[in-house]
Amino acid sequence: MNPPSPAPDPVQPIRDAVEHEAAMAEASILWGAALGTDEGHSLRALATAIDAYEARTYPMANEAA
Repeated sequence: MNPPSPAPDPVQPIRDAVEHEAAMAEASILWGAALGTDEGHSLRALATAIDAYEARTYPMANEAA
């Protein structure tokens, strides 16, 4: 019986523009990864971290019209 695969490293919050650039480059490499794979899980977590950083760094005005 094979041992279970190690869990992928958790994605850390993006703290600055340098980390954002690195995260974008990594997401570009992972782009198109199949759902349910380690790569797919990594891409989803990375995209969530990128989205959170961009929402904090570039907030959009509340557009109530």
